[in-house]
Amino acid sequence: MEYIATNDATTGGTFELLTQFARTKQLFETRYQAADDPLLQLAGTTKEFVRRMKNGAKSKKNAVDSIRNLRDLNRKDATSLLQKLSKGRNSSAVPVDQVLDNLFALPLVTLTNVSVMNEVEKTSGKSTGLLKVTLNIQRDAKRKKARDEDKTFTLSLLLGSFKQGMLLAHSSLRITRSGSWTATKELKFDWSVANADGGEEGGRMILRLLLDEVRGFDTETVVSLR
Repeated sequence: MEYIATNDATTGGTFELLTQFARTKQLFETRYQAADDPLLQLAGTTKEFVRRMKNGAKSKKNAVDSIRNLRDLNRKDATSLLQKLSKGRNSSAVPVDQVLDNLFALPLVTLTNVSVMNEVEKTSGKSTGLLKVTLNIQRDAKRKKARDEDKTFTLSLLLGSFKQGMLLAHSSLRITRSGSWTATKELKFDWSVANADGGEEGGRMILRLLLDEVRGFDTETVVSLR
């Protein structure tokens, strides 16, 4: 189905369809249902502990809005927060160190730079757009050796038109190691199609980054064609 959709990219809604395929992969990989909170992906958590994280254990300043917001914290702040939330009833059942290990073993992908340009082929006269993105990737090694220590993640990059949601381009990036590094990806697209469906304000596109193996880390960026 994904193969058919990518070869029918100019149909309206194909961009959304490819996005849902990526999110379906996430459900298969994590073995959770769509209604389950993504925080439950972290080994060591329970539904009760997720509930405590969401309400901040009766203190809004300690509330955890999402797994992505928790991952955005540095390890020291995340440790302090989870230790506060683990206190109280059933606190002994929450292995905070294990939760943190699993949290920071997930790749944190941040879009640091976006540039758009176009060129016209001399022979055909076709105008081709080029989207160049720079990504910062950060992933900690688990402190205790685990079976999934060398787990590979796949980042899907989907570029869609602004109004009708046509798929303009797609690519993927394999994340195979721990540490912090920078990656660059280039996506070519039909400049005329993107502009014709770019909406107001000079034309726009939508870039989505989705990890096939992790729920709750999806990001979306509006990219200007000007």
